[in-house]
Amino acid sequence: MKIRFLNYPIFLVILLVCLLAASCHDDPETPTLSEGRTVLVYQVANNNLNGYSYDDFKEMMDGASRGLGKGNRLIVYRHTRYEGPSLVEITAKDTVTLKHYDKSLSSVDINRMTEVINDVKRLANTPQYGLVLWSHASGWIEDGIEQSPVKRSFGDDNYKRMNNRDLARALKASGGFDWIYFDCCYMMSVESLYELRGCARRFAGSVTELQTPGMPYHLNLKYFFAPGEADLTGAARSTFEYYEKLIAETPDDVINNYCTMSVVKASALDEVARTTKEIYSKTGTSLPEGFSAQMYSSGVREESCNYFDFAHYVEALTHDKNGAERYEGAGADLESFRNAMADAVLYDAATPFLRRVPIDNHCGMSTFILRTPQSCTKNKYNELSWYRDVASLLKF
Repeated sequence: MKIRFLNYPIFLVILLVCLLAASCHDDPETPTLSEGRTVLVYQVANNNLNGYSYDDFKEMMDGASRGLGKGNRLIVYRHTRYEGPSLVEITAKDTVTLKHYDKSLSSVDINRMTEVINDVKRLANTPQYGLVLWSHASGWIEDGIEQSPVKRSFGDDNYKRMNNRDLARALKASGGFDWIYFDCCYMMSVESLYELRGCARRFAGSVTELQTPGMPYHLNLKYFFAPGEADLTGAARSTFEYYEKLIAETPDDVINNYCTMSVVKASALDEVARTTKEIYSKTGTSLPEGFSAQMYSSGVREESCNYFDFAHYVEALTHDKNGAERYEGAGADLESFRNAMADAVLYDAATPFLRRVPIDNHCGMSTFILRTPQSCTKNKYNELSWYRDVASLLKF
């Protein structure tokens, strides 16, 4: 319907124009995104890492005191052994408690994690979001609390743990992140990353266990809040160089002599899966005779280990120790796999040793090796997407 102005007093015309202009703006219930980036540190420290959580929080305050950049926000979900769960913002000048949570839900419960992430996104309302997962972790292993129809990947909240599938479910339900940095052990397994590939665009972390001090937050915040896009590779490199320097200062320490870090691009994982599937479907055995895989655990026997170098294993399925193809076309399949890995792994670095275990191979991702048909039931490996889509094709 057209609007005629000629018969109305001028003040009514002005009022009507103002009302029409206001109606063109966004609904106030859906505010426009502000500039900047929000980093959420999800710190589950209700365990024996409690003391380190305070050290890391101080490092965050130290890093933030140097400035986070315009529009950027650093928010920490904290649950320690002696303090109940709360949401705290760290600014350049101080800390502000945004919310307290009750203890009716564990910090590794899907609903609590989803609630926290939704709260952060509502409060911060920035275009970009990064996530740091802080706690214990065990990669692909599914031994956590049963919350989904299918079955520890992340977290330790007074002995309660969260399975990989549940972690993926919580992150997807709350919209995911631009990147995830795992300040916890073993999360850079191909099984874990494949499960989480729809939750973030990039991942950073370690294929091995981490030293207990974890990430140097005071050094890494500048990479998380880099202009334009977070420099996740810079953060991973910073962590590696931090420990490399400490190791050089104590050359006789065979307990704290290790660090592995890598960065992986989520969008390349489907091609990694496709090329791996091609090899797994053609190789004659899941474990070539005489092959000893690069282990990423110390103090365990090879047959008891849960983490091996992914590329070292796949390459052994295509060629023997003399370089001969194990099946026709293995060379072309391996080349395709290597190209996929080169696209997926944006950065990888490893020290020469993991305690007394030499690290001769490090591709940036680990994997579990199925040794017998029954191996797939170990820690519910057969319920993972990687097993369903890829590893189930192996022969024994």
